[in-house]
Amino acid sequence: MIIVFEGIDGVGKGTQSAKFASYLSSIGVANSLFSFPDYSGTNFGKEVAKYLNGGYGDLKALPPQFPAMLYAMDRFEVKKNILQSINQGKTIIFDRYVSSNVIYQTVKLKPSEQTGFMEWVKRLEYDIFEMPKPDVTVFLDVPPTVASENVLKKAARFYTSAKKDMHEKDNSYLEKVYNLYKQTAISEGWLIIE
Repeated sequence: MIIVFEGIDGVGKGTQSAKFASYLSSIGVANSLFSFPDYSGTNFGKEVAKYLNGGYGDLKALPPQFPAMLYAMDRFEVKKNILQSINQGKTIIFDRYVSSNVIYQTVKLKPSEQTGFMEWVKRLEYDIFEMPKPDVTVFLDVPPTVASENVLKKAARFYTSAKKDMHEKDNSYLEKVYNLYKQTAISEGWLIIE
């Protein structure tokens, strides 16, 4: 079983996925927790950190295909470990996964370009890189204003010295991301937790 926790920055994905993994362990269910991006564990995770710190340019100036490939390659670097855990019969828990990549990059495009781009990212991750598909996706539905306040309460993060990274500091961008997450969660039948 593969379970994904999704939502905008500051909704508690890391906290809830870790609590869920701990709970499964406490009842004897073997599991593996993977968190993406893997900022320090993969070559492309380090590049994602550089992107989020503006190292490749402004959020609006970059074509969305570029960061989409960085995020996809970050996951691809961990694929061997994911498959090993699956082959061991473990429940897999993801703190962010493919949907995050799809949504965060898609909102950068005009509505007429979004459907084709969403399919492009899914093909890249699921068909070309053959990443395993989730069985359950949990959307942590927290309004952007609350999530933004939560980001400011986070302890220092090793991938950035800023209080908010490039995505987190753009409120209008996060609002679009939130709306597309909510729309996707409803249309794809995700478990929604407010």
